[in-house]
Amino acid sequence: MASTSNNIITLRRHDLDNLKTFLTGLVVVHHTAIFYGGEGSWLRSRLIPRDHVLWPLLIFNGFNQSFFMGLFFWISGRMSAQALNKEDTSLATFLKAKVVRLLVPTVANTLLGPPLVTCLAQGRIEGSIFQDYWGRVRGVRGVTWYTATLFAFDGVAALLHQCLPSSNHSGKERRKNSDPIYDVLKKYGWILAATASFLIRLDHPVGRTSTPFGVQPAYLAQYILAYTLGHLSLKHGDTRMAGLFEHASPSRSDEPTSLKPGTTTAKRSPSLPMAVTISVLTAPVCFLASEESTSWSGGWNLNAVAYAVWNELSFMLIGPALMDHFQIYQGKAATSSLWQAKFSYAVYLIHAPLSVAIEAAVDKGLVGISGVVRIMEHPVGLMLGSMALTGVIGYVNTAASFATGKLLLEVFPSLARVL
Repeated sequence: MASTSNNIITLRRHDLDNLKTFLTGLVVVHHTAIFYGGEGSWLRSRLIPRDHVLWPLLIFNGFNQSFFMGLFFWISGRMSAQALNKEDTSLATFLKAKVVRLLVPTVANTLLGPPLVTCLAQGRIEGSIFQDYWGRVRGVRGVTWYTATLFAFDGVAALLHQCLPSSNHSGKERRKNSDPIYDVLKKYGWILAATASFLIRLDHPVGRTSTPFGVQPAYLAQYILAYTLGHLSLKHGDTRMAGLFEHASPSRSDEPTSLKPGTTTAKRSPSLPMAVTISVLTAPVCFLASEESTSWSGGWNLNAVAYAVWNELSFMLIGPALMDHFQIYQGKAATSSLWQAKFSYAVYLIHAPLSVAIEAAVDKGLVGISGVVRIMEHPVGLMLGSMALTGVIGYVNTAASFATGKLLLEVFPSLARVL
C-alpha cells in the first residue's frame, strides 16, 4: 500500500482514471458533433447549411455540456486536495507543479493552437494567419480555458489551505464530524448554481467567453461548485459525488469502493440508464416557451430559467450515476494500450487541430461526391447523415488523438512532466 498522510487515501483510483479517459473521448466527439450541426463554438461542415442546428445533435451537445466539464473539475479538485495534504508538499512546491502542468500548456496552446486550427481548416499554413491572430489575442483562447480556470481554482485552494487550520482528525473522526457547509452544498448547491447561472447569463449568455481565462461565465457557477465538492470530498471520506436522492454519503470509507468489493451505500444514486433517460427526456422543456431558438442561452424568459435548472439538475443526476457506474464496473486498471488515462491530458490539448485536419479532409472528399451532396440536401438525409458522420468521424478523431498523444509521450518522455 502506498504511504498515507493523515489517513488520506493515496491508492490509485482506477475508476477515476477510466472516467477521465471516457470524458476526454466525449469531449472529442462533442466537438465533432458541432462540426456536423450541433450547438457550440467550432467550425462547420460544408455539407451543413450555415447556422443550421440539428435537434438530435443539439440535445447531444447540451446533454454532454451539463456534466462532462463539471466532472473534470470535481476530479481535479479532489486530486489537488490529495496533493496539498501530502506531508512533503509546500505551497511553493504545489504552485510550481501547477505552473508547469497547467500554465505552460495554456500559454503554448493559446499562442499556437487556434491559428493552427485556422490553417488546417483552410488547407494552408501561412505566417500571416499567426501574425493576425497574435495581434488580436487578448487572453486565453481555445480548449485551454479549462487549464487556465483550473490554475486559478488551484491557486485559491492552495492559499486557503495555507491560511486555514488543517484537520488532523483520523478517518473515523472525520466521519463523525459532519461539515454543515459541505452537507448543504452536496444537497442544495445545485440550486445556488442554477440561480447564479441564470443571473450571470442575463449579461453573459451561453457561448460568450471572458478574458483573461477564456471560460464561459454562463457555466462558471457549476465549475466552482464541482471543484469545491471534489476538493472537500477527500477530507470527508466521500469517494464520489453524492446524488440528490441519497440519504448517506457515497461510499464513505478510508478506501475507494473500486478497491473494496461489495461496498454499498444506504441508498444509491439512480442508475446510469435512468439518469440519462430523465435528463434527455426533460431537455425539450428548455425550448417550449419561446419561438426563438436561442432564448435558452440567457435572458428574462422561461426557456433560460428552464435551461439553468435543467443543466444543474442533470449534472447532479448524471455525475453521481456515472461515477457510481465506473466504481462498480470500471474499477480495474485499463488493459488497452491505447485508451489510457495517462494519455488523456495530451489528447485534450492536441485534439482540436487533429480533429479539424481529419474533418476538413473528409469534408473535402464528401463534397466532391454528388450522391452524398444530394442525400444531405434532403431533411431526413441531413439528419441521419449528420448523426452517422458524428459517430464515425467522432470515433476516428478520438482514436487518432489518443494514438498521437501516446506517440508524443513515448517519443518524448520528458513531456510526461507536463502532459
